[in-house]
Amino acid sequence: MRALAILALLQATLAGVPVAVRNLVGRDVIVAWLQPGPEPRKRIPQQAKPLTNSSVMSIDSFATHEFIVYDAAAEKYVEKPDGHESCEFWASVGECAANPGYMLVTCANACNNEGKKKNNGELKAIFAVADNRETVSIVDNDGVWEVVRTGPAHDAQKAVASALDACSATHEDGAPTCGEATVQCVSDELQTFFAPKRDELSIEKFLFDHALKIAPKATPDPDAKGAAYSEDLPKLYRDIERASKETDLSEACPDGARECLRDKATHETVFLTSTIGTLRKATRARRHDVRNATCRNHEDVSPHSPVVEKIWKYDPYTSDIWAGTAPDKKGPAEPDRAIRYLFDPSSIDAQIIVIDDFISDEECDAVQTQATPRLARATHAHEGDLSHVSKARDSQQATVRPEGGRKNERDLSDPIARLKARSVAMANHLSNYTLQLDGQEDLMAVQYNPGQQYMLHCDGSCDGTPFVSGGRLATVLMYCAAADGGGTAFPNAGVHVVPKRGQAVYFSFRSSDSEGLMEDWHTEHSGCPVREGSKWVVTQWLRDGVSKENPHSRFDPSGGPVR
Repeated sequence: MRALAILALLQATLAGVPVAVRNLVGRDVIVAWLQPGPEPRKRIPQQAKPLTNSSVMSIDSFATHEFIVYDAAAEKYVEKPDGHESCEFWASVGECAANPGYMLVTCANACNNEGKKKNNGELKAIFAVADNRETVSIVDNDGVWEVVRTGPAHDAQKAVASALDACSATHEDGAPTCGEATVQCVSDELQTFFAPKRDELSIEKFLFDHALKIAPKATPDPDAKGAAYSEDLPKLYRDIERASKETDLSEACPDGARECLRDKATHETVFLTSTIGTLRKATRARRHDVRNATCRNHEDVSPHSPVVEKIWKYDPYTSDIWAGTAPDKKGPAEPDRAIRYLFDPSSIDAQIIVIDDFISDEECDAVQTQATPRLARATHAHEGDLSHVSKARDSQQATVRPEGGRKNERDLSDPIARLKARSVAMANHLSNYTLQLDGQEDLMAVQYNPGQQYMLHCDGSCDGTPFVSGGRLATVLMYCAAADGGGTAFPNAGVHVVPKRGQAVYFSFRSSDSEGLMEDWHTEHSGCPVREGSKWVVTQWLRDGVSKENPHSRFDPSGGPVR
């Protein structure tokens, strides 16, 4: 038995741990392994690999191994002169963090030097690999590079530590809040973690069952990097059954010993969150087949039954989007609009909502009239290039603005200005955001002809990593011309929308918390192939952290400045 235990421990020690490293510092970096040794700065980085801004790298390493992330080309910022004589002063008083869109472009030198002062003369971060799969995001916090961890193990350990602390806390009079860290106290505290997670587990199982009926077998992902996906469905269903049951800490820790409670609770919470992650991964492994099947069927699909319906009453003149400057001119009265929640679970920070009669005939005509002579091959953001010619998006597109340009976005007599303001206000209403009109992206008109489509993609980040100011967090997709085919598919959420003229689909991929995380893949979507006719859509991508002084053009769609 002892030999078997040692063998199991050795196998666990040698098992690789998958880590996703995401670069959110606003510049290209190098990721390298640090060989074991003393002071990190004296160790020579090994196996260095570049990681561009707002992109992700997969690493398969071992627990406790350390990696360093450092600036890929610090010297190029020193060589470029700053664009204003006051850059050094502005940087010293914190403007690099307060106005990153302007400062990190115009005053890159000064911000770079200020960051080095705060980061011991270097722009870098070091992290050690944990025991379980996780995402490590490197973020720039006012010039200091910090490591933000997300993943099943991290979430579980945080929940357990919070429960143990709560059961050991004391009131001002010295009396224990819950007595000692007893079994019942810890169990009660952990319910705030277990209850929404088990609800999430139930939702993910429903979505996986839906995908499994359509695609009994997982298919290789053409975009996958690293090891091929494999699964054990009987084990997965056994794990789901176990994770669904209430956790009993009393059997393992009858005396309420703190160490025992921590180990048992951590094991159970990690198991639950890992099972959710495995379920989500199994659903995504079928997303291409699910997308293709729903595109062929071309029928409205939603996991909610019945679909929740509400009415939205919109008054543009009392809206919170104007940043203190009211509309210049009035437009026509806004009608009440029916909204249908196709996907809106309380335990998942993602929404997919259909709004009827969102865009009027007049507004569609104005968009198409302005866009038609300027249509060009579709582009998208790719590794900092905001005009990358798209291979995944086969269509024609053109931006549209109010008559006279952006300075007239408060003229609600203009149909395009009216449409943009309505989109921002609706996001605030549906998702409890506090977005402003100023600084948002221009409306984008897109035309699809027979055979054209848009493959699966996310409009911003939808991988569970931290939100970065200036990034996208929601989309309004409006239909001006429906065709045969051309539906909008959300395979990971079990949703398919058949376009209707005047209708809009709104989907959000971050909670109302500006410091929160992006949602985890449910809003990955696709424009199905058009079979016959022409499909016209108007897209409003929405961002948090933009303003008149720091417009969207200064930020990557996933957040962070564009240099």
